[in-house]
Amino acid sequence: MDNLGSASVRKVLTNNTTYKKVSAKDLVAGTQIVQKAVGWGKFNNLDSASVPKQVKSTNINSYTYDKQTRKLTVNFVKGINYVYFNVPQSKVSGLDKAPSKGKYFEKNIRFSYQYKRM
Repeated sequence: MDNLGSASVRKVLTNNTTYKKVSAKDLVAGTQIVQKAVGWGKFNNLDSASVPKQVKSTNINSYTYDKQTRKLTVNFVKGINYVYFNVPQSKVSGLDKAPSKGKYFEKNIRFSYQYKRM
């Protein structure tokens, strides 16, 4: 089976029975066409929502930031998730660079933005 991260040719199931070889570039273009046709603008948009960032912290397990909606989702070590709304990119960049994620979060994000427990 092909490695999805490589630039090699992929096999894509078509018509439920036959396979067609497609390049990675064509797969991305095809996905974007389907997203627009179905109205899934943010579906699997890697420029918008990032993969959860795992961090070394006694309080925070991981977090994800959506640039388009400016939502920061934080997964805490205790297993509780919160979404923080309208968080500027600059605050998330600060969190990325902070030596202590928990301290930065407490001082700059926790009570500065509206949030909701998930």
